[in-house]
Amino acid sequence: MKKETFEAVAAILGNGYTCFVNKKTEEVFSAEDISLAEQKSDDYETFVPLESKLVFGMMQAYTASVEDFSDQSELMEALTFEQPFSNFKQKVYKIHRADEWIAFRNQQIVELLMG
Repeated sequence: MKKETFEAVAAILGNGYTCFVNKKTEEVFSAEDISLAEQKSDDYETFVPLESKLVFGMMQAYTASVEDFSDQSELMEALTFEQPFSNFKQKVYKIHRADEWIAFRNQQIVELLMG
């Protein structure tokens, strides 16, 4: 598959949704945009959301890469409390690093998918 295909898959997986890729055209679909019959057909490859352990590792790696000490501290704190996924997501938006985080996460997912 082309890198662009993996990037489209990563964007959907990063949001926690299953997606499907047409094996011939490499067109990428989220589950809601494709019929159940198509989802089950051999014409599509299925990609399921990542295990939470992997995503948590990505959140830790992103936090370690943040150079601003104040922002890094806030993200580290978010990861240590209950509901780290929710807390991290809220914090990353609050400190205006959501676009940077999403780009980082998507790149990590692409690298995983491409092996």
